[in-house]
This record gives sequence, structure tokens and C-alpha cells, in this order.
Amino acid sequence: MYLCRITRVHRLFFCMSLFLLFFFSGHLFSAGHTRFGLARQDGGVETFCRMLNDEYSAKAADRDREKIVKIYTILKRSFCTVSSREQDHIIRTIQKGFRYEPPSGASVDFRELGVECLTGMGTKGLEALLFSLDHNRVDLNSLDGLMNVLDEEYKSKDKDGRDEKEILCVYKIFEAVYEKTGPSEMGRILDGLEKAFSVKTFPDEGGFKIAAAGYLAGMGTSGLDSLIRGMRHHKKQKLTYPPEKWDPVLTQLRDVAYAEYSRRKKCDDYKVIQVFELFQEIFPHALVTEQRSMAAYIIKAFQAFPVTDQRLSLLIGAESLSRMGKPGLEALKYLLKSEYLEDSEKILESVIISIGLTKNTSVLNTLCQLLWDDDAVVVSAACKALTYYRDLPLKTRKPIVEEVVKVYAYLHSLAMARRGSPIYSGRLGSVESSMNKVLRALTSQSFNSAPRWQKWYNDNKGKRKW
Repeated sequence: MYLCRITRVHRLFFCMSLFLLFFFSGHLFSAGHTRFGLARQDGGVETFCRMLNDEYSAKAADRDREKIVKIYTILKRSFCTVSSREQDHIIRTIQKGFRYEPPSGASVDFRELGVECLTGMGTKGLEALLFSLDHNRVDLNSLDGLMNVLDEEYKSKDKDGRDEKEILCVYKIFEAVYEKTGPSEMGRILDGLEKAFSVKTFPDEGGFKIAAAGYLAGMGTSGLDSLIRGMRHHKKQKLTYPPEKWDPVLTQLRDVAYAEYSRRKKCDDYKVIQVFELFQEIFPHALVTEQRSMAAYIIKAFQAFPVTDQRLSLLIGAESLSRMGKPGLEALKYLLKSEYLEDSEKILESVIISIGLTKNTSVLNTLCQLLWDDDAVVVSAACKALTYYRDLPLKTRKPIVEEVVKVYAYLHSLAMARRGSPIYSGRLGSVESSMNKVLRALTSQSFNSAPRWQKWYNDNKGKRKW
């Protein structure tokens, strides 16, 4: 009844509305169809995977490169819009292409296209690529895709926008291919891992940085160099992570150190030095047990290498211990009492000076006792170690000055009493410069002989200010 009352104009308007509705809905469906590729198109994923399988089985001469590239492109772009089951189907189909090694001069390389495709398929694709690399089913000829993935993740300013799992997958792939690539590609891998330390992270994020440290630690001398630079940048950012997070990195570094210790005289001294420097950088962030372990591993270097070799690593090792708090100080005291240093005055001197570098007042008595040693090298080293206490309060410095003046006066009196003996004059001459330096550092005075120092001290020892 109502329709009979509709005027001709109303009917025309109604028809036009229906026409426009069907037209635009069809247009939108087609656009969405094209945009999302496999969502509802003629069998979707199954169809394109079947087409790709047909190309696999075809003869090399019959393959249509343009068609194959389009299929890979559609699969890659549609990957994120299909179900998890269909994603797995796409990945399996792409991996199947890795079995087909292209003959020389072939226009299509399924391996190269597959690697490029998997690289752009998020975590799932990267995990599939890693699996294929581990099982030698494919080689990675270019790092461009992986570098692009890293750059995009590093640049993300939103915590939720950064996918750490994806970053870690890229790192694993780097580890898998590192030894198989050329020098330039190795450099790109190291740069990609080192760059992680300059990425701005959020308080509850940044595990990928520690992961990068672990991978760099296992990449030889170049990797250790990159890790040292990265850790120094990390230090400037003042970032903190749970101490236990550093355990894998330290395990890797200890393995590197142990491998070099085992080589004895053939060891790479520079690599050992790198490990010691990294111990210094990681020490403040590690667990107490790990801190002790780092100090213990430096001691093992003194046990593994003859001190007569006077390796630079042993000198650096002693200095590194001076920056390792209580565990480092205990290790230095242990080395001082041990027999390892008996055959090398240079290494012994380094250990004594390193004890002074700790600026710990608990070892002042030990250093003052060394001033009475018969070996001029030991006395000079003790004097140099005591100069590092120049900033202590006057109350603490006075006993040190008193002891140095006492030893200086004693040696001077022996030399004067036995002027004809070159032994005593030579002994005084070998330590006189060191004693003058330590006294100047501790008192801000500038005398040059034992009698003048002794007179000044006697006149000023009761004063509250020097």
C-alpha cells in the first residue's frame, strides 16, 4: 500500500541510492581485496602457494620471473593480514624453494627471493630464516634486509612499537652467518650490534642491548672492540639492568679468557686485555659472586703466563683489579704475597702501584711496611702508590708522612755514615726522587733532602693545618 503512494521522484531517488550503494560497496571490496591480497581472493593463500609450487616444479627455462616475483610480493605484503595457520603455510612454501638451486644463468633464484621475503615477515619469518641457515639450506648473500629491520626497530620511539623478539632473531642470524661472510659484511654486523647501545630505551626495556653484548663477546677481537665502545656509551647513558642479566655476557668473556690462557705463549695478549677492560666496565652492574669471579679470572692470568714475559696483559690486569672494589683489592693483596711476582720487578711494581690506586685506607700499613724493603724497586713503587692518598684528610696523611720521613732519614744517615761505600749511597739515590715526590704530594711542600724534610716535619707535625 505504501509503495503505491510513493511518487515517481521518490522511486527514482530510491533506485539511485541502491545503485550507488552497490557500486561503492563493490568498489571498496575490490580495493580491500587488492590491498589485503589474500584475505578473500580465489582460495587466498592456498592458491598462491599452489602457484609457487608449480613454478618450483617447472623447468628453469619455463619459469616466469615476473610472475614469481609478484607472487612473493603478494605473500610478503599479505603475511600480517592472514591467520597464523596460513602464515605457517606461506613460510613452509617459501622454505621449500630453498631446495632448488638455480642452474647457472637462470633468471630466477628462489633462494634469494625467499630470503628477502622471510626477512620482511616479522619474527616468524626471521625464525624460519634462522632455521634454514642453521641447517645449511640457504646462504645469506645480502644483509640489507636485516639491517633495514634493525634500523626500523632501533628508531621506534614507542615502547610498544619496538619488537625485541624481532631484534633478537636478527642477532641470532648475525651470529649464524658472521664467520661465513666477508670483512665488509662482518663490519656491518658489528656496527649493527654496537648501534644497539646508542638506542634510547625505556626503564623496563633494553634486554636486546645485553643480548648484543653477548654476541659481540663471541665475535673475536673486532667484536670485543665494538663491545668496549658500546659499553662506554652505555655507561654515559647511566642505564641499569638487573645484575643477573649480565651473567651470559660474563660467561662468554670468561670462555674467551680461558681459551687464551690455555694457549700459553701463543695467546693473543690483546684479546686478554680487551676482556680485562670489559670486566672493568661490567663490574659495577654485576652480582657480587660474578664480581669475585672476574677478579679470580684476572689472577688466573698471573698463574697461566710466566711473569718473566712481562706481558702487557698482566700490567693491565693489575690496574683493572684496582677498579674492582673489595674483590679487586683482595686479589691484589693475594698477588703481593704470592710467589708469582718474584721473577719480575716490573709486574711487582705494577701490583704495588695498583694497590695505591684503590685509595683504600686499609692497606696503608702494608704500603708503609714496603718502604723498608731492601729492593729499591719495591720502595719506589710504594712511594708512588702512597701519592694517590694526597686528597685524604690531614689526620690520615700525617702517619704516612711520618713513616716516609723516617725511612728517608734512615737511608740518608746510612749513606752519610758510609760515604766510601757505593752500596748505601746508591740505595739512597735510587729512591730519593720517589720519596721527594710522595712527600711533596702529601704536604704541598717542596724540599729536596732528607734533613730539610725531617726539620720541617718536626716543626709542623703538631699543627692542625699544613
